[in-house]
Amino acid sequence: MSKSHQNFRSLVDLVSINNKPKINVPNLHRKPIIPSRYFMVAGTFLLSMLVYVGSA
Repeated sequence: MSKSHQNFRSLVDLVSINNKPKINVPNLHRKPIIPSRYFMVAGTFLLSMLVYVGSA
């Protein structure tokens, strides 16, 4: 139960980080890091899917 609560907290933190640059100007330099992280996750996911389909 505490683990799911921790995951929920990290999700809330992620959403708050995504919404923060619109309000706080000093946090604008942090903005390019988040989409690149999403692209990295999506890229690794697509790569693993290609490997899975290729091996099947």
